[in-house]
Amino acid sequence: MKKKINPQVKIQAIINYLKTYHPKKIILFGSHAKGYATKQSDIDIAIDLPIDFRSKRKLKEEVEKLSGLLSVDIVFLNEADKNFQKQIEKEGKVLYEKE
Repeated sequence: MKKKINPQVKIQAIINYLKTYHPKKIILFGSHAKGYATKQSDIDIAIDLPIDFRSKRKLKEEVEKLSGLLSVDIVFLNEADKNFQKQIEKEGKVLYEKE
């Protein structure tokens, strides 16, 4: 019997890991945020975090390990197009915000 993957558990593990970088904000967007994700849906996460290339590569590698078979797309808000940033802010679900 195959073990069922629970995306919410994976998302929480990823968020907990991303918090170790002390971002300003973490936003879930796309189908998981809107509530119409399917088994094939990827997980879209935006993070407000200025970060150097090496740290970004390490972060993405670790997120890939945590996600297992699920596809995760990480968007760094400071590098995203302004219109895309606005769309994420408007339609996304803030999962973490620095106080």
